[in-house]
Amino acid sequence: MICKQCGAQISDDVKFCPNCGTKIEKEEKESIKEWYFVENNQSNGTYTEQEMKDFYKQGRITNNTYVWKSPMPDWIPYSKSDLYEDAEEVQTEKVEEKQSEESGNQWYYINVNNEQSGPVDESTIVSLIEQRVIGANTYVWQNGMKDWEFVKNTPLSIYLKSNQKPETQAANNPVYIQKKSIGLYLLLSIVTCGLFGLYWLYSIAKDVDTLCKNQSSSMSAGNVLLLSVLTCGIYTIYFFYKACKNLHALHFSNGYVAADDSIITMVLALFGFSIISCCILQSTLNDIQTFAQ
Repeated sequence: MICKQCGAQISDDVKFCPNCGTKIEKEEKESIKEWYFVENNQSNGTYTEQEMKDFYKQGRITNNTYVWKSPMPDWIPYSKSDLYEDAEEVQTEKVEEKQSEESGNQWYYINVNNEQSGPVDESTIVSLIEQRVIGANTYVWQNGMKDWEFVKNTPLSIYLKSNQKPETQAANNPVYIQKKSIGLYLLLSIVTCGLFGLYWLYSIAKDVDTLCKNQSSSMSAGNVLLLSVLTCGIYTIYFFYKACKNLHALHFSNGYVAADDSIITMVLALFGFSIISCCILQSTLNDIQTFAQ
């Protein structure tokens, strides 16, 4: 270190110049560009003590980064240098900043049962949006927000635009279907040797058509029943699969999303258990009538 008053070479730890007696201020010491550090296998410098500490805070310099200044005999790790004296304080600040950042990114949301869920991180809530568990009109909240907001009114709305199709939305349409007793309909189908099951299939197809009438792939209940009879039940395999897919694609004003039982209903119908597929699909319709109003 050099005294600015007389130019004499002095030790770093002295408070007064032994040559002229000038007081060596810490601020003066920290303003001298005398430090080097290794970056990408190359010497980088010179920098002041404060700049080196700033690099450490930013992560550009780590505990294992080699540093040097004159008259040090050799390069040493940052953790063994005089610069490391404030390292614990810096690490504490980093941890606090990380915790604060993570806390700010935690989200809460109102599920289909009108219950609060969370906290979940942003990647999780984005995944829920992509899976359509959360819709445009689902209430969400995170630290810093004054009140609960619809997803569509938050920064999360960017994920809605790319993952939800407007043509399948039923947000503004009232649900005009009635709940039906699965147990009663199943009993009547068994007692009538399947004859009542045809009416049940027609009733389900009619409710599905009512909910999905804005979709180009929807079919009238009469056509579903006719094709099922003409194909000796083969068409019902396709119908169960498509009906479940269409219902799952709908979005309601409260954010409710129907379960996707397309695979299980199709497989059951394929093995001759269409009556069980009717039970599952009717349960989905009953849930829509209950939760999507």
